[in-house]
Amino acid sequence: MSKRQIKEWYEERHRKPESEAGWRPREWHVAISECLKADRGRLLDVGCGTGYFLKVMKSRGLECHGIDFSKEAVRVAKKKTKSQILLGDGEKLPYADNCFDYVTALGALEHFEHVHDGIREIVRVSKDSAKFLITVPNFNYLFYLFRKERGTVQREIYEHLFTLDGWKTVLEHNGLVIDMVFQDTYFSYLAHTRSLFVKNPLSFVEGIIKKIVWLFMPTALTYLFVFICSKRSIRECVAARHRIAEPFSQGIGEKKLQEMRTPLVKETPVS
Repeated sequence: MSKRQIKEWYEERHRKPESEAGWRPREWHVAISECLKADRGRLLDVGCGTGYFLKVMKSRGLECHGIDFSKEAVRVAKKKTKSQILLGDGEKLPYADNCFDYVTALGALEHFEHVHDGIREIVRVSKDSAKFLITVPNFNYLFYLFRKERGTVQREIYEHLFTLDGWKTVLEHNGLVIDMVFQDTYFSYLAHTRSLFVKNPLSFVEGIIKKIVWLFMPTALTYLFVFICSKRSIRECVAARHRIAEPFSQGIGEKKLQEMRTPLVKETPVS
């Protein structure tokens, strides 16, 4: 699917009335924002969608910026928050080097045509002391074993799915140091809790089973990974590249590996 077709898909989704309420509930944005522990500084949300996360962070006193390649998403986001929001490409960010204290990509990187370019761009525009909050889906999600297809609803257009080790390798190879990684259990908790209140006995039993499974779910089999990262120095980037000796366990072949061996620093920075 071409970039134009992908963009049209998102424009259509964001034109729907339910898009005004956001693709994820406000409670999720509040909960996920706690992971960043940010109360001052400049923040960039890449793939900001309709702006709910920016609204939460703006209320905490941060200078907030967002970018999305959907005109409809940007239109809705500008209505919701007073943050500075631009229409643009996450793989070619229109910002100067070293200007953000925090960079977030919440369910965005997996939909980039070139994931490595997207990561290198968020690294480029971040300060040396910056912190990153990144959420991405898991190829090995336990309940995918009971489905014919893997991925989110957006898999019909474009979606990269990696395992936990795969995402770690992608992030570390392109300029980040992983400080923490943990599960995002909010959606699963919400879905399973709701199933407990249905009248169908089978749904009730299913909810109980899923609740028990999630209590013991290892991070490697969870639905969504939450990464807290720091910026890696150029010297550390080179060392990390040399440590990678083989393709990732899922979804990446030699062609993709060759793409990721391109220079880590662009000769002409975007200004």
